[in-house]
Amino acid sequence: MSLKKPHRATEKATDKQIGGDHYKLTISPLKFILANNLNFVDGNIVKYAVRNKQGESLEQKYNKIIHYAELGKELLKNKK
Repeated sequence: MSLKKPHRATEKATDKQIGGDHYKLTISPLKFILANNLNFVDGNIVKYAVRNKQGESLEQKYNKIIHYAELGKELLKNKK
C-alpha cells in the first residue's frame, strides 16, 4: 500500500479540457462567460454555439441552443 500523496497538476483548471477538444478556441467559452457575467442559461447558449463536438450534427447543436433559449423564456415567466 502506497502512502504517496496524489499528484497535483501544475496546469490551471481553466487552461485545460477533459474529454475532447471541442472547446479549443482563442477565447474559451468559460472565460468569455465569466468576463461578461452571463447567467447559467446564456452561458450554455454561448457554450453550445461555439463548440464543435465530433459526431454532433448542426441540427443537434441548434436544438440544444433552442432548448436553452426556451428554458430562459420559461424562467422569465416564472419570475413574474
